[in-house]
Amino acid sequence: MDRSLLLPALLTALLLALLGGTSVMADSGVSSVNNATLLDSGAQYRGNFSVNQAAGDQQQQANVRAIAIGTEVGATTSVRQKITTPANPSMDATANIGGTSFSNGNGVLG
Repeated sequence: MDRSLLLPALLTALLLALLGGTSVMADSGVSSVNNATLLDSGAQYRGNFSVNQAAGDQQQQANVRAIAIGTEVGATTSVRQKITTPANPSMDATANIGGTSFSNGNGVLG
């Protein structure tokens, strides 16, 4: 394996180990932030770039990738998340991505 590809592969594996198998949910006893805005985030990214954005509470998110480099290789991944608590229909939650977010980038965006 090319040494320049080793660090991104290790970082991706670490990310999978930390986030891929664990669901994270806001504690219902804690007030939530119901508005989320990204402005110019990730502009001119290089390599492997991920951002999770959510407004409200009881969110489940995961950044998962399977990348295979070579002529006779394969990569797979699987994520199964489940939440059984109902969302509050009266919550006015908004999420916005604006400006030059994710523009002029190069690599894996997800």
